[in-house]
Amino acid sequence: PNIKKEINTLAKKVVIKGFRPGMVPVGMVKKMYGNSVLAEELNKLLNEEVYKYINDNKIEIIASPIPASDQKLDIDINSLKDIDFTYEVGHAPDISLSFIETAPAFPKYKIKVEDKMLDDEILRVRQRFATHEYPENITEKDVLTFTVEEINADGTPREGGKNTVTTVTVELLKDDAKAKVLPLKKQESFEYNVFELMDRDREAIAKNILNINDLSKLNEVGDKFRLTLNNITRSVPAVINEEFFVKVYGENGPKTEEEMHANIKADLETYFDGQTDSLLVNEIYKDIMEKVDFPLPDDFLKRWINITNEKAVTQEEIEKDYPGFAKSLRWNLISKKIVGEQNIEVTDEEVTQRVRANMIQQ
Repeated sequence: PNIKKEINTLAKKVVIKGFRPGMVPVGMVKKMYGNSVLAEELNKLLNEEVYKYINDNKIEIIASPIPASDQKLDIDINSLKDIDFTYEVGHAPDISLSFIETAPAFPKYKIKVEDKMLDDEILRVRQRFATHEYPENITEKDVLTFTVEEINADGTPREGGKNTVTTVTVELLKDDAKAKVLPLKKQESFEYNVFELMDRDREAIAKNILNINDLSKLNEVGDKFRLTLNNITRSVPAVINEEFFVKVYGENGPKTEEEMHANIKADLETYFDGQTDSLLVNEIYKDIMEKVDFPLPDDFLKRWINITNEKAVTQEEIEKDYPGFAKSLRWNLISKKIVGEQNIEVTDEEVTQRVRANMIQQ
């Protein structure tokens, strides 16, 4: 009956040259599309019946049932007959968590927030809202702007050579380069191989110092350059005062340095607590995965991966990736058992709270 119903429905929709819409003979539709309709209806029926059987008999399975291999199915819309199908299922293993009853306690660590942490964090905030000065002398923390010009051995500009303006942080310079740079005054120059300025590879220097985007001709760039100091920029951490508090925290934030200390300390404690929570969870996970051992239907699962994968996979790929898949599946089965035994449920409000917390962290 289902097949007849689907063919009649299809006859009203299908478009065939020479027939008006909805007037295609049912016999022609059956001849053209009958076996496809039959296969689709069989698939629907099989899904319903297989899962009904599994649920009615309370069979715990892994993954989904798959057709047994080497089945030759002969289906013909014009010769309907009984068809036998065979399915394979992966039985879920028995999992025992009894070791937890005698397992030693897992430590939950508490990280102490020390004064130096607070001072370092306050300095970072002050630097984030820093002002800038443009002094005449160079110090270790300054950022320098140079004109970089490629030159010949005699100091004359190289024809077609690289000429650009770049910025360099003094702290990143190698000791020899730093010794050359620190005595400089504005508009003074020195000759140097820019590829030796910092502890970076040639490609990184080319991109970040010489501003070369196309590295295909990097081997044509020489090693001799004249660097002329254009400017010195010095970052001065913000002064802690009333204006600073408003700028950093808004009108309702801390008003004194002591309150800011307390605010930062609470933030750091919350952050560290999250980190030690993650450590604790990871230690519990490792211990459970080590102590809770149970077999998996490996051959079945490998076949299941092969059949259900959207893209074709080789047996070699399956064998290579299977250990990771099996580990993940083992943890899912353990988690499912714990959730069931402890009657753990997640409410809509808990989901909302978690999403809100994640957004705040971002």
